Amino acid sequence: MESIIRVQDVRTVTIYKIHNGSTGKSYIGSTRSSVFSRWKRHVENLNNNKYSGDFQDDWNKYNIDVWVFSILEIGVILEEQYSREQHWIDFYVKENEYNTNKFVSRATKYRQILDMLSSGATYFQIRDTLGVSLGTISNVKKRYRLP
Repeated sequence: MESIIRVQDVRTVTIYKIHNGSTGKSYIGSTRSSVFSRWKRHVENLNNNKYSGDFQDDWNKYNIDVWVFSILEIGVILEEQYSREQHWIDFYVKENEYNTNKFVSRATKYRQILDMLSSGATYFQIRDTLGVSLGTISNVKKRYRLP
């Protein structure tokens, strides 16, 4: 499976889950890079106490053996990254307590920016309509490789 992810199109993402078998809680995430590299970064950050909240607390409390890293979807097109990630968050809602509620608003905002860019709106029109910074608009445009 690792070789599939290495040759994965750069405009696609992998949706993954990190599950704590002791608590039943999960974290749902996505990455454009190798999912194994992303998991390694999570472990390094958790080992160095870079996160906050229950995810970090439970990492510190439980042995690594209780954590299960799994792939939920491979080859998700970049434009559907946040909606697919949200789908899996909703699917695991009873056990999914490591993700924050901020995710939905970010996904919605990115979709709105993309829609406005596609319809020919200027950066200033998008900023004034959605209340986002010009930098955010630029980052979304770069992320989705829009002309």
